[in-house]
Parts: sequence; structure tokens; C-alpha cells
Amino acid sequence: MEVLISILIFIAVIVVTAVLFGGWLIIAMIRLVFHALFGLFGVDQSKARSPAVRALTSVQCPRQGCRTSNPTGARFCRRCGGELPSVQRVGVRRAAMW
Repeated sequence: MEVLISILIFIAVIVVTAVLFGGWLIIAMIRLVFHALFGLFGVDQSKARSPAVRALTSVQCPRQGCRTSNPTGARFCRRCGGELPSVQRVGVRRAAMW
């Protein structure tokens, strides 16, 4: 009887794992299809994000004719090659919350 229960538990764990992996795989495939469709139709996905999120994840080139968004850690503009402003470090004081 104990062997049968052990086998049933083992099969249940395998089934749950397969269902979770299958769901993840389906969601990943759907996201891949949407990314491909957006790329095919020329929709820029970075514009779909809110301006606040884009401001935190990119730096705008200061040159008048360029104004290209660059990654935060970049030192030079990826379009015109101009030097980007350095990242300013701001001291943050954290308080314990409980």
C-alpha cells in the first residue's frame, strides 16, 4: 500500500510540473509571436511603456539634432557618438520599516 501511495505522489508531482512547464511554454510562445508581429509592423515597443519607466531605463542624447534614447549605463550615444552626461549618484537614506 505504501508503494502505491508513493507512486501516486510521484505521478502527481510529475503532472503538476508538466502543467506548469506547459503553461510557461505557451505564454513564452505567445509573447514571442507578439514580439515578432510588433517587429513586423514596425511598432516600437519602448514607446508602449510609460514615460516614467522609459526615463529610468534610458538617457537621452543632449545634442540638438540627435535626441536618441540610450541605455542608462552608456557613455556615448549609439546614434551620433556624442558623449552622454554622466550618471549622477544620489545618496539615499533608508529607514527600517516594521
